[in-house]
Amino acid sequence: MMFIKNEPFNLEYSDILLDCGLKIRFIRKKGYVKKAVYLSVSFGGMYQDFTYMGKEYHIKSGIAHAIEHKIYENTDGSDSFKELSMMGVDANAFTTQSITCYYFLTPNEITKPMLKTFDFIFNPSFNQNSLDREIPIILEENRRKEEDIYYWYDYKMLELLYGKGPKSNPVLGFTNDIKHFKAEELWDAYNSFYKPSNMNLVIVGDMDFDMVLKDIKNYFKSFKYEEFGKIKLNSEDYSDLSYTIRNSNVEIPKAALGFKIINPTIKDYYLLNALFYCMYSSSTPNRLQMIDKGLINTSLDITIFSDYNMLYTTISIEDKDASHMIDNIIDNINSFDISQITEEDILLFKRYYLGGAYFLGDNIELLAESMAFRLCVFEDILESPKLINEITLSDVKRCFEYYKNVKKVRILMK
Repeated sequence: MMFIKNEPFNLEYSDILLDCGLKIRFIRKKGYVKKAVYLSVSFGGMYQDFTYMGKEYHIKSGIAHAIEHKIYENTDGSDSFKELSMMGVDANAFTTQSITCYYFLTPNEITKPMLKTFDFIFNPSFNQNSLDREIPIILEENRRKEEDIYYWYDYKMLELLYGKGPKSNPVLGFTNDIKHFKAEELWDAYNSFYKPSNMNLVIVGDMDFDMVLKDIKNYFKSFKYEEFGKIKLNSEDYSDLSYTIRNSNVEIPKAALGFKIINPTIKDYYLLNALFYCMYSSSTPNRLQMIDKGLINTSLDITIFSDYNMLYTTISIEDKDASHMIDNIIDNINSFDISQITEEDILLFKRYYLGGAYFLGDNIELLAESMAFRLCVFEDILESPKLINEITLSDVKRCFEYYKNVKKVRILMK
């Protein structure tokens, strides 16, 4: 097997495509004891409306997460996590808006638990009786999340930006939807999207990759290439431009400004990172001057979130006068002199980001998770250093003009 050296991430990798369509990325980290295996499916919480084999489907919110729960149940009702644990691995799974990922970490050999994980994923046993037993567990998980006021804070921001619909619906599902899950819905979604051709397998560590590949090929030799479902997304209308969460019992009010990029590209994500690094990172004159004048405080936080067909930014702050500070940030955006950003600022950003790439390459668990997620949403983080290095000062200035004029939403929690 031939490996390609990637200097920014300090790793070697090899990409394999099986006849059944399964995409595999092997990442060699010489001398590392821990190993990571992540299998991700391009199917998550936002996949509520889709077509498959000429038929249209609509499923309730939370079905992707329900499938994740039921995948790990054996046909006799026993917990497969216990089987994997006895093999010396730490196994788990997670669901986002766009993917479902099954993974394990171990210092031991990976073949036996990997093949067992494949068995669970490709031989599920959904039925209404077992689903009815699982529903109270999911409801309890959902209840705990709903008790967290910050969960609602994040949910309302998504709803403001993307309207009421699959992109903003909770990944776990709405309570009323969870109560009425039907096994048929799980099967409809599973049969539409759980195809090797709609999956990415990422394996990281130091091992005999040729032998691992041989075992994988042997497992999938009887699988044929199959088409998979196609998501139908909502129109992305804003539900409103502002929302206030009252009586939240937070000690310090929190406010945020949010905006989205419609039909985003991978480059847009890195441009936004560059722009906000140059405008509001901890040592920029703009941020320091605003703090000195009392216009903002040091709690100012910027989050740039990227997912399949989603890219949005939130600028948040915590203060007894948080709403007024958001007004100050809007004023700063409208009056900001873009000529303050120089070629040196762009260079500093590139150094900062590429340093982060090297750190990511040394964290096996984070590397595997990031890789599995990004490959499923049609991005490759190994390409990010190239995209970062191509960013110019002119690019950042154009990004600022878009950001300055784009519609923004705001939320206050007090």
